[in-house]
Amino acid sequence: MMQLKRKTFVAALGLALVGGVALGVVAVPRAEIGRPVTPRAVVEAPILPVQMPLQTGTFAKVAEAIKPAVINITTVSRGGLQGRTPFEEFFGEEFFRRFFGDVPERIPQRSLGSGVIVDPSGIA
Repeated sequence: MMQLKRKTFVAALGLALVGGVALGVVAVPRAEIGRPVTPRAVVEAPILPVQMPLQTGTFAKVAEAIKPAVINITTVSRGGLQGRTPFEEFFGEEFFRRFFGDVPERIPQRSLGSGVIVDPSGIA
């Protein structure tokens, strides 16, 4: 039975290969086969140097001007209740308590970021 499946698979694979080659031969336009390719001349535009004014300390000036508007945002929130994990269901709660002790019900979550005050009323 296994030999019959293998022979059927090999026959289908061979038929697909022959069909793909035949399709490739038909799909290629016959006019382009054997026709020499003529190279085309490439004309490049001249590269002109750009004169830019030298500005030193520009970033430092901008940073100093905007410094009073930059704020630090720190949040601490109590996370949701910790649910049971698949490991707890498999091993049991006692297994984890033996190695890690009692796990707090709510795990605090901390975030840190920065922002910019965009309005005199304090909108960040």
